[in-house]
Amino acid sequence: MTWKPQYVDIVVLLLREGVSLHDIAPIFSAHPEKLYSLLYSYGFHLNKLKKMPPLPQEERDEVIRRFCKHKVKAKKFRSFLDSRGVRFSDFAAQPFQVVSRHPAVLQHYADLIFLLIREGIKSCVVASLFSVDPNNVAYLLKSHGFKVMKLKHMPPLPQDERYRIIQEFCEKPSNEEKLRSMLDTYSVCLEDFVTQPFRTLYERVNDKHAHNGHVDAILRLSDRDKEIAELRRSGKTLAIIAQNYGITRERVRQIVLRYNKISDNTIDIKAVNKMTRSPTPEQLERREKILELCRSGLTYKEIANALGISKGHVYNTIYDYNRTAEHPLNVRSEQDEKNEEYKKRREKIVKERKKGKTIHAIAEQLGVSCAAVCKAIKKAGLTRPRRSPKK
Repeated sequence: MTWKPQYVDIVVLLLREGVSLHDIAPIFSAHPEKLYSLLYSYGFHLNKLKKMPPLPQEERDEVIRRFCKHKVKAKKFRSFLDSRGVRFSDFAAQPFQVVSRHPAVLQHYADLIFLLIREGIKSCVVASLFSVDPNNVAYLLKSHGFKVMKLKHMPPLPQDERYRIIQEFCEKPSNEEKLRSMLDTYSVCLEDFVTQPFRTLYERVNDKHAHNGHVDAILRLSDRDKEIAELRRSGKTLAIIAQNYGITRERVRQIVLRYNKISDNTIDIKAVNKMTRSPTPEQLERREKILELCRSGLTYKEIANALGISKGHVYNTIYDYNRTAEHPLNVRSEQDEKNEEYKKRREKIVKERKKGKTIHAIAEQLGVSCAAVCKAIKKAGLTRPRRSPKK
């Protein structure tokens, strides 16, 4: 690839704004060492570039404008920004080291972040809710003049403002599911969180007297969660329930665990798993066919070919049967067949050799290699005597 001046300019711009050489290299489909040697050939030193301040805004605009004329490279560059949660318009307005600390998703939901931290949720948990680094949350708070410890000691927001912020965030179903999943780790219901601060709910959850012969009203399950728990109790698998409600299997498992924590009528998960793993009528019928063919003297491979299944499945079925059976089945292996063939062939070779035939003649007659004939003769002890050396 031929390097153009505008490529070098954008590389220098990114290095001065805190982007590493390893992150820049994929944009140009080049190795980092190649970029390093290129910069050195233009008179730039990597360590010096990292310590230099960002370019002036006018110069930045010109470098970005010239680079974006190349559509292929510009598309890769936009993908790089998207992977860091940075919009291209934000990058054009401010240096990368500034906008990367405040991804667009955090700026958009800054009110919810302040609300969650003020009510006692850890910043690392808040960061996992938005799939960003915890340092980004800290940078966001710092830019607004707050610290995590100070926010935690501040009183909760008024109820009207809380309701508005949570309602805006939960407009998207995916956001609502993420928030619900995060609160479930603390055994807190989303419906209760909308009406009361998190700190109050969490204290009541951890109160030893909260579960005294009845389920506390603050921990009541939604109708959907109750339906999921009953379906699981009836023996439905996690995959089937998840498909019916449009959620993941892990989410179903979390709901069932939470149901067991706060309900007196708990679900015996081991019994349910045993129920779901019980064989179906089709599986029992196939098992009987495998055992019947095995008793008739077929090998693993022949049984698998006859039923159209894998050889490993046949082996596991017979192995499970032999573990509990009084009279285990002995399956004729393919190696036994081969050994019988080898034995018969060896007897033929010895018989022909005793008649005085040569090795080549025996090999051509039986359709085997000369090495196989020599091996059989040697094993039978019919090796010919060595010729005396010629004088």
